Amino acid sequence: MKTTKSMKWIDVPTRTIDVGGVPFAYRELGPTGGVPVVFLHHLMTVLDDWDPRIIDGTLPATG
Repeated sequence: MKTTKSMKWIDVPTRTIDVGGVPFAYRELGPTGGVPVVFLHHLMTVLDDWDPRIIDGTLPATG
């Protein structure tokens, strides 16, 4: 996924992947390449529980 300077956590589409019959939801945000940072969430919660200020603040400055 290619992101732009204006891309924010709230705007990123939620995707799913099926692993052994279990669906997992995820979002990709930030530049491609490099070392990924993976944030894991606890059971019975949703991706929208993340505070966008935290996630957006982990992105490198662009532009």
